[in-house]
Amino acid sequence: FVHDYDYPAALEILSDIKYTDKVRGLEEVLLMMVDRFNFSIDSALKHLKKAKSYLGDAIILEDTKRALMPLLSNDKKTRDLARIVELFRQIYCFIEADDSPSFLVRFYRVREAILLYLLNHNYTVEQNGYTEKNYKGTFYKLFDELEEKYMSWELDGNYGAYFYIKSTNVANTLNSRNKSFLGHSRKPNDKNRLWRSYYGTGRTTLEKA
Repeated sequence: FVHDYDYPAALEILSDIKYTDKVRGLEEVLLMMVDRFNFSIDSALKHLKKAKSYLGDAIILEDTKRALMPLLSNDKKTRDLARIVELFRQIYCFIEADDSPSFLVRFYRVREAILLYLLNHNYTVEQNGYTEKNYKGTFYKLFDELEEKYMSWELDGNYGAYFYIKSTNVANTLNSRNKSFLGHSRKPNDKNRLWRSYYGTGRTTLEKA
């Protein structure tokens, strides 16, 4: 279950095992991962702290703490970048597990997170304070605003990210979401089309994509 990133199922198994410090520590690790995948980072860190009290200062627990702490940073640029990184960590998990609905939910959010990062943190002239971008209306209007600011040099930098979220493979991947029950339709996910779109070309095997 852990290899499939199914932490709730792993927790069910632990409920039938006699409690020792090791079992309690593993329970806290699993609870941490459940919260982490739900972006309840405060709660995840509390479980991590409890896990360390049972299991000691294992290197993997320290590494996990270092990965999670930036998500709560008071520096908004650090925090916003950490959210993008964490979303991609989870995206890679669900690609590996072939869990397309969970993948699509996070992929939709990561494009939004990248766009807002570019709008909030890429100004050529330093802004007076930080104003987090809130938007109403369609996502595409915000995209138009982003393009206008790049064209006028009001924004500069992170061009790889800018062209990535504008790319055809990102658009086609999200089109799979929009045409499924996760978006605006009730059609089933076409996994063949989804993974080939994400890979960027149909000229590959489905396994490689």
